[in-house]
Amino acid sequence: RDPALAHPHRLRGLLGAAGGGDEQKIDALMQHAFGEQVRLLDAASGQARIDARDGILVPLWLGVANEQDVHRTYATGLQVSYESRTEVRDVARERTWDPDIPAPSWFERSLSTPVETVRIDVDGTSVSYLAWGARGAPTLVFVHGGAAHAHWWAPLAPLFADHFRVLALDLSGHGDSDRRAVYSVETWADEVLAVAGDGGGSGRPVVVGHSMGGFVTIATAAMHGTELEGAVIIDAPVHRPDPETMEGVAGGMFRAPKVYRDLDEGMQHFHLVPPQPCLNGWLVAHIARHSLRAVDGGVTWKFDPGVFIRRSGANRPSEYGPLLARAACRVAIVNGADSTIVSDDVRAYMAELLADSPAAVAGVPFVEVPEAQHHVLLDQPLALVTALRAVFGSWRPVGAPPAPVRPPSD
Repeated sequence: RDPALAHPHRLRGLLGAAGGGDEQKIDALMQHAFGEQVRLLDAASGQARIDARDGILVPLWLGVANEQDVHRTYATGLQVSYESRTEVRDVARERTWDPDIPAPSWFERSLSTPVETVRIDVDGTSVSYLAWGARGAPTLVFVHGGAAHAHWWAPLAPLFADHFRVLALDLSGHGDSDRRAVYSVETWADEVLAVAGDGGGSGRPVVVGHSMGGFVTIATAAMHGTELEGAVIIDAPVHRPDPETMEGVAGGMFRAPKVYRDLDEGMQHFHLVPPQPCLNGWLVAHIARHSLRAVDGGVTWKFDPGVFIRRSGANRPSEYGPLLARAACRVAIVNGADSTIVSDDVRAYMAELLADSPAAVAGVPFVEVPEAQHHVLLDQPLALVTALRAVFGSWRPVGAPPAPVRPPSD
């Protein structure tokens, strides 16, 4: 579960202990963890032991997995090789969610809730966001993950609209927002604040970010903490600096996403990253549908592949430690209890950083959502809503509120 276990001997030892030394059990564990049979590269030489292209655990749902490319993902740092080129194609086609499962009534009610679509200019780029709830209510901003979009939050956002002016933005390079020549977490943080200021709510915003959006939230709390009411970071793993992990994620590129004949074909290629099954197929289908845009010859993914490769500033999970240690507002950490990318060591390291941060004076709760993996908002959407409501309630209790957070003296 720890992405720092990039060395084959370490990971082999972990799986050997879990599997009792049984090779078949170890193979089964590998398949459960990664969704396909993989073999680690030799960490000492960096060479593959098999005749296959090198790779990193990649966003297969993005439709970019291809045996001729080298890929990387900021989220894992665990370097693997596929057993065969054919297997790459087969895995990319495999779907772990059922779109035919009927949706519950709360989901249908949420999607029927009135929503506004707004565009604003942020540093020369048009940024799109969605808005629910009454103008003048306290501001709540949701931030999506990498290669995702605002509609990931659309089913949950209306469940907060009785008490908040709820906003969900498409970061530049994602969804319906325009693209940039270069992307940085600092610019994305500026976009979050710009949307919060334009959205029609009142007071300082609460910002909630999932996965890469959690890293954007960390940066926003560090750079603009005095302008926030609070920040909630959902399953965004901040790693200890680790030379082996840093080497494992270095290099690589994405090719242009494929064009599919129509929406149905495109949705068939939608996959979650890290790979995992999801019982709420109706929720994944909603997200997949909003992940595609029309182009000549069919449809393709909305995200800009450049968000992973045309980057400046902090990018890898281990580079966010200094920012988390500077968080200057109320902070809460929410993780999936079964997340494959937030290990016990990651939790401990984030707790160490926050214990010495300005946010510590107000207390920093760590919350785990049961039966949820990395995609908490898909695995357990109502449990996540309850967890967030509890956090927000603790920040505005009956009686004395948490101590105010002061910015760092430097």
